[in-house]
Amino acid sequence: MKEAFRLFILKGYDRVSIAEIENAANVSRGFVFYYFKSKEDMFKSVGDMFFFNHISSSNEGSQSKYSISETPLRDFIVEQLCAIKNRMDFLSQINKGEAKHFSYFINVFL
Repeated sequence: MKEAFRLFILKGYDRVSIAEIENAANVSRGFVFYYFKSKEDMFKSVGDMFFFNHISSSNEGSQSKYSISETPLRDFIVEQLCAIKNRMDFLSQINKGEAKHFSYFINVFL
């Protein structure tokens, strides 16, 4: 999943082949298709794993935490900015700063 994500962000969905993902992840075609029906299915799973799961886990329990704060809006904004920075640092680390197609992922999944 990590290698597929890295390739999708680096090259874009259309320019990544299943063979490239297999080579990058050092797995066989049978392994890939055991878990995914198609490249599109893999793309959706990668998006779920790296975006939705991360976003939902970072927001768990937030409502009650802010309601007892004296500065709930400020606390919320600071936490969200930190979460965005952490996601961007993670993406940068995966792609060694070459995340050319990150905006494509954002448009598709958010």
